[in-house]
Amino acid sequence: MTSVTNPLLSELQILAREFNKLGIEPIIGGGMGLYLRQTMINLPETGRYDIVPPLRPTQDIDTFITGDVIVDGQKWSDIRSMLDSNGWTPDDAFLYGHFLKNVEGTDQTIKLDLLSSIPNQAELVRVKGPRIKPSDSSAKMHARVAVEAAGIEINAISLQLDNGSTIRIPSSFNYLILKLHAFRDSIDKERKQFGKHHALDIFRTTLMMRPEDWDAASEHLGDHSNEEYVIEAKRVCGAFFADATGMGVIRLKENERYQTQRAEYDAYIEPFLEDLSDLFELD
Repeated sequence: MTSVTNPLLSELQILAREFNKLGIEPIIGGGMGLYLRQTMINLPETGRYDIVPPLRPTQDIDTFITGDVIVDGQKWSDIRSMLDSNGWTPDDAFLYGHFLKNVEGTDQTIKLDLLSSIPNQAELVRVKGPRIKPSDSSAKMHARVAVEAAGIEINAISLQLDNGSTIRIPSSFNYLILKLHAFRDSIDKERKQFGKHHALDIFRTTLMMRPEDWDAASEHLGDHSNEEYVIEAKRVCGAFFADATGMGVIRLKENERYQTQRAEYDAYIEPFLEDLSDLFELD
């Protein structure tokens, strides 16, 4: 089973091109972002270790909406019009927070998930439960509140896709912050596989960090160590990934993709945990 299908990549390129026309360079996270990092940046020889951890399948495009966009009602309406024009339909089950698109000629459905932290200009947005949108927008669309994405633009990496469009992907450190929060939220939920896939993403991201990713992480932590989203990521890391008996490691080893090469990956558990501890400056 391939991790990312050609139709998904094609749709990402189209989506990125349309976002670029609106003056937006979208930040792509989730499984797609990790796929792009591993295929376009993190070749085996660039990481700290000589293994390539397994990727997992995805049919989603997680797109982070930045602060300048989530406060702009006109731009928000423009995005909704763009999605309508390109065949994206709202998933009514999620009250206009997810959009779906059927890939022509296939039975494949792609999901677009919009996410945003609460911006500094909080008075310019309307937050209702997990939903956020510009206060002055009447467009039937919202993003999902992701407080853990407060620093999503810090050291984000710009990539050019095959059609010339550009996107950004979060820094490795931001991926770890996002995934630690996600693991916390899914550890006791069967429908979310008890966080097994998030644990694998944390393992993969840590092992494939380049020297410049470590430098960026140190800078990020140094400047934002007192921010709540960083404090919580550190707490989750210490609670679940402190040592090999932690629930984070247990869930990691339960992951089916980890188990395909468990004998090899087990040898990297201790360095992985030491790196996590160093990255978040745990005592």
